[in-house]
Amino acid sequence: MIGHPGAAVDAMTVPGLLAAAAEEFGDRVFLRVGDVTRTYRQSRRAAAEMAGALAARGCRPGDRVAVMAGNRIEFVDLILGCAWLGAVLVPLNTGLRGQGLRHIMREARPSFLLAEAESADRAVEAGFRGTLWILGEDDVPAPGEAPAVPSAPARPQDTVFVLFTSGTTGTPRGVLCPHAQTVWWGRNVADSLRLTADDVLHTCLPLFHTNALNTLAHAMTVGATCVIGERFSATRYWDQVAQSGATAVYLLGAMAPMLLAQPPGRHDRAHRAWRGLSPATPASWRRTGDRVVREPDGSYRFVDRVKDVIRRRGENISSFEVESAVRSHPAVADAAAFPVASELAEDEVMVAVLPRPGSALDLHDLVRHCERELPAFAVPRFIETVPELPLTETGKVRKTVLRERGVTAGTWDRAAGVSPVVRPQPG
Repeated sequence: MIGHPGAAVDAMTVPGLLAAAAEEFGDRVFLRVGDVTRTYRQSRRAAAEMAGALAARGCRPGDRVAVMAGNRIEFVDLILGCAWLGAVLVPLNTGLRGQGLRHIMREARPSFLLAEAESADRAVEAGFRGTLWILGEDDVPAPGEAPAVPSAPARPQDTVFVLFTSGTTGTPRGVLCPHAQTVWWGRNVADSLRLTADDVLHTCLPLFHTNALNTLAHAMTVGATCVIGERFSATRYWDQVAQSGATAVYLLGAMAPMLLAQPPGRHDRAHRAWRGLSPATPASWRRTGDRVVREPDGSYRFVDRVKDVIRRRGENISSFEVESAVRSHPAVADAAAFPVASELAEDEVMVAVLPRPGSALDLHDLVRHCERELPAFAVPRFIETVPELPLTETGKVRKTVLRERGVTAGTWDRAAGVSPVVRPQPG
């Protein structure tokens, strides 16, 4: 992993991180932005050439370069080119206008601005008086139009970005972000998400946001591929993730609930993504409803769904464990355990049992089997054999139906002392 605590000082800067990644990962794909694909070695070259193009236009180390644009390769070139040159990048929210934009222009004092046409007009109205490059026009700096230059002798504590807060608790404030912050962010997130060189990282968050901006560092730290996607769309999101081949995704705030609210789609399970970074996610997305136990080796063992937990005589009983015990009986094909009301308060354990075809299920024998497999308080009191279990469209048992139905005339109560009916099942 690049950027570890013992790394050389120059590796604790953005240019140092990119240079080290190019040496270690060479021809592995680093970037995919729209139709552009670049390896790590090509990206280092592009950064040095972009720095040369900026220098040819009078940009010097320490100058502030603002950008107001959507996710596109020119934005990425400016991120890495400014860092390579030692200039300070000021990414601006493309939605800024009026007084808010005027405030930020006064605070940031950029000497250069790369912007899309409509954003450029707003920036000039807000007081920008420096050198303006409008995307789509001929004078926009780009890799390849000037000789590559060596990376500036930046220090880890030097400012590489100025990121403005959203201003929800007051006027937006410009946060001075040093090189080392980006390098450490790359390392810490790579550790947290267990990223490797085999991963593909997909973000559709805007590059003016710290989450997306630092995805580049996450990739460089381990040699992963970073895919900068189009603007977020809840209806197209999983299609885009599947097409990118992503194994890790980046979300923010309300995006998670918006995705959960979508109807099932063909790409819901067609993608390869299995983890992601999603700050500011509402607490109700974060809670899956599962109860798990963390094992000593750090892995997690599923115990039960929270709503399926049965509480009897002060003990929490896992319906999953009851079902596993009942299913292990040779005459049982399937089972569903659920709570029913007890005359002593709390719950009693009930199980709906689907006998195995061709087998005769003796309920006394099933209870004895459960007594060998479960603690006494978890052995089912009520058992009902059923011809089928109510299922959802995806094959999960609809326990709500069973809980609402509860004890019926056909339910056997082992506490009542009534002999169960042995029901041979047709083969």
